[in-house]
Amino acid sequence: MMVGQLTGRKSLRDVVDSMGAQYLRLYHLGSAKPSRSNLARINENKPNELYEQMCGKLLGQATHLAPGH
Repeated sequence: MMVGQLTGRKSLRDVVDSMGAQYLRLYHLGSAKPSRSNLARINENKPNELYEQMCGKLLGQATHLAPGH
């Protein structure tokens, strides 16, 4: 789900399609193309605090790298 968030994807189908386009990279990472149902199931079980913490860390890095923006 982080991949979808960071790349600006708007739907699970869009996330699956974009990850499918990068199949060779996923293969080398030891992963496979996810399905929409798997992503939906995973998303249901993740606590929202995980995304809050990740967003906070990314925002901190971004403000450090580009303080004027």
